[in-house]
Amino acid sequence: MAPFVFGVEVESPAVVDHREAVEAVWIPLSVWCDPVKHSLRTVPGRPTNWLFPAIDLNGVPVWGFTYRLATDWLGLLPEQSSIEEAGFEMASRVLDFLVSRGLTLKRSWENQAAQPGAGEGQAVKVATVEGAIPMGLVVAQFTVPDERFPSLNLLEIRPDYIRVVELAFEEYLILASS
Repeated sequence: MAPFVFGVEVESPAVVDHREAVEAVWIPLSVWCDPVKHSLRTVPGRPTNWLFPAIDLNGVPVWGFTYRLATDWLGLLPEQSSIEEAGFEMASRVLDFLVSRGLTLKRSWENQAAQPGAGEGQAVKVATVEGAIPMGLVVAQFTVPDERFPSLNLLEIRPDYIRVVELAFEEYLILASS
């Protein structure tokens, strides 16, 4: 994706050189700037329990680096004083949701050494809840668009844990125990 911004009164037809691109699409800024158009969703070629922030453009999700580049460039990222604060807020929203659904908080956020799959030497904040993670309820809660733009890179949902990878690639794990 190569985003270009033009101030135009009328949309002009785009001519695509198919050696360079599949298609060209005009997307009004009002679409990009509407948080209700953004959501967490599965994307082709990735596990179905991984949810990514995305916007649907003509039936195709724009996600990953392209999504993050466009939302950052348009100033749509959270307004906290740091992206780390936005990450902690999002991870806490997930934890609070689990507790509101009857899971018991056994241990709140603690720094731990890197977990398998985490970045090299990267500390992870870990919280523990008692009970099985209600995967369907979590998916239903966090895939519905709301008034906030998604402030994370990945939400991985499993029965035994939830992994939240945030904007600065910090990681949060919510472990389930019985």
